[in-house]
Amino acid sequence: MTTVHTGSGATLTLVHPPRREGGEGCIHECREHPGLLVKLFKPKAAGPEKFRKIARMVEDAPGGLTANGHPLCAWPLDTVAGAPNGPVAGFVMPRVDGPDIKPLWSCLIRGEHSMTQRHLHAIAINYAWTCEKLHARGCVVGDIHPNNVLIDHGTGDITVIDCDSFQIPNPQGGVFGCEVLGLPGYYPPELMGGGASAGTRSPQTDSFGLGAVVFHLLVGQAPFGADANKTAEERVAAGEWLYCGRGQGPAPGATPWAELDPAMRDLFVRLFDDGHGDPAARPSATEIRKALQTSKGNLVECGNGHWHVAKRPQCCWCEREGRRKRALAGRRFRRMTAQGGNILRAPLIGPRPVPILHLSAPSAVFRFLSTVGALCLKHRLLLAQFAAIAAIAYLVLVVLATVLGVNGV
Repeated sequence: MTTVHTGSGATLTLVHPPRREGGEGCIHECREHPGLLVKLFKPKAAGPEKFRKIARMVEDAPGGLTANGHPLCAWPLDTVAGAPNGPVAGFVMPRVDGPDIKPLWSCLIRGEHSMTQRHLHAIAINYAWTCEKLHARGCVVGDIHPNNVLIDHGTGDITVIDCDSFQIPNPQGGVFGCEVLGLPGYYPPELMGGGASAGTRSPQTDSFGLGAVVFHLLVGQAPFGADANKTAEERVAAGEWLYCGRGQGPAPGATPWAELDPAMRDLFVRLFDDGHGDPAARPSATEIRKALQTSKGNLVECGNGHWHVAKRPQCCWCEREGRRKRALAGRRFRRMTAQGGNILRAPLIGPRPVPILHLSAPSAVFRFLSTVGALCLKHRLLLAQFAAIAAIAYLVLVVLATVLGVNGV
């Protein structure tokens, strides 16, 4: 057990092994307060500027970033040190449980957690609203990607984690910057080649990453996914996103362009085409939230509980389910033909015939009884009385053949 001391004078006992370990440090559960976590930085992983930033975040904790009592950000609550009044070694933050939002599309396809397009829209709206509130305070998320957003499947609430990497205002002038570049495919082209932090961020850099996360949620694929030909960074640098029409078509299973609401199609064009070389042309977090609300309001429910774009004559999810079932049936058919040769030979209804023992003796009686026995067993409703007699006689003959040394095959 490790004991640490908070800036407010409390003593906390950390549980080992750590709950999670990363490049900067380890995250521990707290024995005295199960609702809290403590992040301890590794030696030399954080310098004085980082600790001043953490202290400032503790002093200026934002209010109102909750939804039904659920924290929308795992914001630092207090500093911790190895000794009372010692140098800062980490911080306390609220405990948040749940998976990240990256697998939500798979949940939608498999029908898990009652996930629908309407739920995905609501989750994206909550994320955009959180970014909007942070921007209003002068903060920039910086490291935006789906792995940094956790979801509570019971309530649908989201929480942004790794808040210590946020860019926040410095009251003495300037900013405390974002120390990490981010996940390839989710940071904009203007940050490439700029080192670990790539300089000062802006709400426009957040808009690019936020739009990429929203795209991933609603389409099921990252807009700038890597493949055998190019990396995600190369896709971003070239402006080749999933529906740009410049060398990268939609991957199997992705939502087709026509199945997206017009408000979302316009939003993605502004983000990834117009905003590729001009960050000022990107929509703000507020505009992204409003486009999502428009798209969510245009969804209608079909008779099977799917939510889809209202302008389509048929439910795209019902069509997708039909294609999936036909594909599964085709795979089963091919598997059966591969195993059995000709599918027409396999009995489709009823039990298989019971195999009959054939004897190698040339007796016509043996051959006759074997044939009759096979027919009786195959057509059990016919010749029932004769079948019983033939079966008994056949067993007797088998015993005799064994005693006399007749070999069976």
